[in-house]
Amino acid sequence: MHHSTQSTVMEGMLAGTVTLGVCKSTCDLLSLPTVGESLNSVCFCCGCLLIFTDLTVTAFLALLWLAEPWLHLFPVPSDVITLRFLLFLGHTYGAALLLTVLLIAMETACKLLLAGRSRVDREGPGGAGNEVWREGGGSETGGGDAGAGERAEAARLFSPVPGFLCSLLAWALCGVWAGRRYLSEQLRAEACVLRTASLSPCLPDLASITLSACSDPFITLPAFILLLALPVGLSLGRGRTSGRAGPQDAAANALGRHRRESAARGGRAAPRSSGHARPRRHRRPPPASPQN
Repeated sequence: MHHSTQSTVMEGMLAGTVTLGVCKSTCDLLSLPTVGESLNSVCFCCGCLLIFTDLTVTAFLALLWLAEPWLHLFPVPSDVITLRFLLFLGHTYGAALLLTVLLIAMETACKLLLAGRSRVDREGPGGAGNEVWREGGGSETGGGDAGAGERAEAARLFSPVPGFLCSLLAWALCGVWAGRRYLSEQLRAEACVLRTASLSPCLPDLASITLSACSDPFITLPAFILLLALPVGLSLGRGRTSGRAGPQDAAANALGRHRRESAARGGRAAPRSSGHARPRRHRRPPPASPQN
């Protein structure tokens, strides 16, 4: 009776999972331009890994669903395979979401800190690197292009390799951790199905995955090492990049400093112009001397 109840509840789960995977993959493909415009290397790499994983799993389950009539002699039912995939992906995505958020925050904070420090070292304590002198002595602040300049500077100063490596290691770590847990979770899910006659409340949620991940040293210790290795890799990559571009940057900075100093001297020497022009005063000619 228990086996028939479990089979009745899990019947059609493969088709429902394939439909859900197709919808999720469609949403992933629609959001692909947004992933391509990401300025964070960890966010870009994790987005690409998520899209690749969704497409791969959906394609495999779709093939399994199409070949289901010829799999009656297979020792493991297709619904059980689908349940294992759901448990594995649930634990992998939950742990990867938690670790990815921490890596994105760490990379963003390190880039802001290191980019600000390099800007101060380049411009000096005066901080006059954003002033553009007009002709005639006035000055304006280049605030309109400040965001684009900071993005270009970050792309030039920091290498994306440390972020990519940390993202790949994070996903591999989450996959290994989920592979160690999904078999025990399968037994719990099957017992829950027999007790509640429903599959949805038996699947793990984000809160339970987060608690189990934070309490397991198998994933917390390597995650802590990754969080420490990311700023070290960004600092080393920044040093190599700035070392390669040192002569060009020095020449460009010297030229810009010379132009600003010349414009500043010309602006101080130019007279101040008021809003209204003063009328010119004409001198009267001297009176003619009387003739004798």
